[in-house]
Order: sequence, then structure tokens, then C-alpha cells
Amino acid sequence: MGHYSLTVGLSNADQDVLQADVLASFGWAALAALLAALAVGTDLAVRVQARMTVTEATAARIAQGDLSARLPITGKGDDLDRVSQAVNAALERLASVVEASQQVSSDIAHDLRTPLNRLRINLLEAAQKLASGENPEDDLTAALAQGETIDQTFTALLRIAQIEAGARREKFAPVDLAALVADVADVYANVAEDAGSSLAWETHGPMWVMGDRELLTQTFANLIENAIRHCPPGTAIALAVQAEGEHVTASISDTGPGIPVAERDKVLRRLYRLEKSRTTEGTGLGLALVKAVTDLHGAKLILTDAAPGLRVIMQFVRIHGVA
Repeated sequence: MGHYSLTVGLSNADQDVLQADVLASFGWAALAALLAALAVGTDLAVRVQARMTVTEATAARIAQGDLSARLPITGKGDDLDRVSQAVNAALERLASVVEASQQVSSDIAHDLRTPLNRLRINLLEAAQKLASGENPEDDLTAALAQGETIDQTFTALLRIAQIEAGARREKFAPVDLAALVADVADVYANVAEDAGSSLAWETHGPMWVMGDRELLTQTFANLIENAIRHCPPGTAIALAVQAEGEHVTASISDTGPGIPVAERDKVLRRLYRLEKSRTTEGTGLGLALVKAVTDLHGAKLILTDAAPGLRVIMQFVRIHGVA
């Protein structure tokens, strides 16, 4: 045999074609990804810029004193939504404080004019009697009484404004409402008896709510005092505290003249007094304070018939696991 050699070769053409196809695919994919990223980025930037523009406009309205303005919330739960919710909550609190302050100023301007005029008249008559050599003691006594009434009214108005602004929530702690009502009723039992009325109460075991003990005590004291003051002798006053599912319901009822249905919303306003109550002592702030305290505690306040008389119902959220 001769000296021969066999050489076998394979062409790289197919690999070159495949490589070119792969590179082209990667190139087109990269271009598509780049275009998609640009589109998404542009859309996101436009959306964010739109929200920032609205936020800037809202901030300008707030700076000009429009406390009703609120930052937009999309509902997506993103960071901007969370920031907007926090800012809106702060604006709600600020608006309530400003509104309460304005309402106090309005109440003082409109409803304290009469007692201030009476005080002025008492002092003028006292001065005239003193100048003519007469005894001004009666007029000075009346002036002192008017001054005391005005002071009590100012104090009550400011206290209501403070409560409505939510300034007392930091003092919230578990309170046994059943024990609190029993203690208040026990204190006022003799007062009611001296006024010719009767006071009874019924509670069953601990019933815990979150609240401010001092404000709740004053609330029930105001309700009992109102019933004693505005009801005739012989009126029966009854307090009760009971659990109803996840709520604690406290009520005070009397067998007095009651409050007409058309007047029940009005008596919760500051300084509002029924015509038949204008001859009795009081500032017209008792039920307004009760409403402010129940609102602060997230409770529900209901005025209804006791058949006969009035029943005031307060429904609180019950808490469990308190020793």
C-alpha cells in the first residue's frame, strides 16, 4: 500500500449562523427590554410628577388656611400613600382643634352677652346706690353670682374644646365602668333625696372600657345633676350598666318631663337650653360636655324616651383580659 493520508473536515458555517442568530436575538431582546424600561420609567415618572404636583397644590392651599384640603391617596398602599395618610390624619387633628377654638369664640361672643350685661347692670345699680348713700349689698351679691356663672361657663367651654381636640386621650387606661357608676351614684344618693327624688342603680360585675376616669366620672355626675335639677320632686332616677356582646351600655333614666324629640339634638349643643329650663340654674353645657366625652371615647350617645321621662344611653366598646 502506498503512503496515503485521509483528512476529514467539518464546516463552521452552521455554528457561525447560529451564533449570529443568537447575538441578533440578544440584541433585539436587549433593545426591547431597554424600550420597556424606558416606557415604564417614563410612565412612573409622569405618575409621580402628577402626584407631586397635586401634593404641592394641596400644600399651598393648606398654607393659605384651607384646612379642608387633603393629600391624594391612590389606594395602592405605596410609600406616598402612607405618607399622605399620615399627613391627612395630622390635618384632621389640626382642623378639629381650630374648629373647636372658633366654636368657643363664637359661643362666647353670642351667648355670654346676656350674663355680662346683667353683671354690668348690677355693678351700675350698686354704684348708684353707693353714691346716694343706699346699701348696695344686694346688687353686689347679684354681681358676684353673675361673675361666678360667667367663670363657670368659660371653664366649661374651654374644657369641652380641650376634650373635642382629643387632648385627653393620652390619659386613657382600663376603667371598670360598673364600679365607677356605682361610686358616683352612691355619692349623689343623698343629694337626690334632699331634692325630694330617689336615685337607684344596678350593675353586675366588672365591665371594663378604655377611658379617662376623671372625665367619665364628671359625665355621670353631670347627668345625675341634670336629672335632679330639671325634674320635679318625686322623680325616680335610675342608673344601669350592663354588657351587651362586645359593648358596655350605661344608661340613666328619670320619670321627669323628658325632652321633646325635636329638641334632643339641640340640647347637645353648647349653651343651648330648653325654654322650660331657663328659670333653673345652669349654663346649658352639661349635655354638651357629655357629648364631647362620649365622642372622645368613641362611644355612642342616644337620648330616648323613658316613658315617662328621659333615658340617656351611652354604648362603649368593651375590653377583655383585665385583671
